[in-house]
Amino acid sequence: MEFYPPPPPTSVKGGLPNMLSFFATPAFFWRPVGVLQTKIRCPNTNCPAPPGEYLERKGFGTSARQVCGLRSNYTLLSERLKCSFCEVVRQASSKGHGAGDAEDEERDQHAQQYMWVAYSPQILM
Repeated sequence: MEFYPPPPPTSVKGGLPNMLSFFATPAFFWRPVGVLQTKIRCPNTNCPAPPGEYLERKGFGTSARQVCGLRSNYTLLSERLKCSFCEVVRQASSKGHGAGDAEDEERDQHAQQYMWVAYSPQILM
């Protein structure tokens, strides 16, 4: 397998920049629910959702990933997906503890995940 490093970053100094400097690498926008209308079940093993419920769109990811493909490099953008049933469980557990210390809050945040980026391994499996 060959490795082609990404192009060096360009800087914009004085005058009108070349339009191609803003499009150095191709981008791929992965939207399995928004565009492909894919039905994706919640990956949580303890999800209280009924059998006919699926993840829903909740905006777009806040970060872009640089991917080294076989032929070229590209930027991966994605949508965020949400399980409303797991969100209810998470909110109920966080309200039940009240004003706990920081360790309890951190444990609660990892207890029930309800938001995923569409390229996460839990969604793709």
